[in-house]
Amino acid sequence: MALKKDNHTKISNEFIEDHMHLLSGAAVKIFIIISRKTTGWHKETDSISLSQMQNLSGLSKKQVIKAVNELDKIGLIKVDKVVGKTSDYTLNYTSEENTLVKKVHQSGVESTPVEPLTGVESTPTKEIVKETTTKEILITPAEAKALTQKLFDYIPKPTRWNCKPPDLNKWSEEIERLHRIDGVSYALIDQVIDYIFKYDRWKWKEIIQSAAGLRKHFDVIEKRMPKNRAGTAEEMQSDVDYYNAKIKEMRNGTR
Repeated sequence: MALKKDNHTKISNEFIEDHMHLLSGAAVKIFIIISRKTTGWHKETDSISLSQMQNLSGLSKKQVIKAVNELDKIGLIKVDKVVGKTSDYTLNYTSEENTLVKKVHQSGVESTPVEPLTGVESTPTKEIVKETTTKEILITPAEAKALTQKLFDYIPKPTRWNCKPPDLNKWSEEIERLHRIDGVSYALIDQVIDYIFKYDRWKWKEIIQSAAGLRKHFDVIEKRMPKNRAGTAEEMQSDVDYYNAKIKEMRNGTR
């Protein structure tokens, strides 16, 4: 099928030359869609629903969320999510060079890290304090901090960290991303944490040793909660095999 010659959307040269080869195919698709919806319509920001991205990309909802998270984590896009509303998406350009902001990539490209503010009260929604045109400081919501402390309190300390505590600011950022990017309510995160450490029979508490681990396995754990499925004999055996494999990976240092 031939394309119309004059219908084009500008795509950053830097994205194509420096970033695209490091991304998954799904992330490239979502970046192009966001480019179309923003710069393609001469806008800096646009509200784009997950269903729109699914229809345009041919990806599943889970693949879309994962791709958005990948782009957000690298720093190629900014996502502003407000509870009950469609998220706003912005391409992360610098104002001086009109190029995409460079952050740490899988290839090790150096960049200015984003440091979280500590000791600052925050509201339930995400807030951004703009310090320069190329750097943002994330104020972690109070709910994320509270859930981080709850998760930390549940996990046995001496055997896991050899008396060296983890960076709870980074944990809070992962909890906040689980809420903001993955679309999980703080209430459900709280329920899943309780389930893991109080009621789960299949040793998830031996696997979940950080907020990053919680986010990585969240969908699988949430689906296995009693309220979501009956738990037939075959499903229960599948659970046992899955959990035992993860525990083995963790003990061998391969996870």
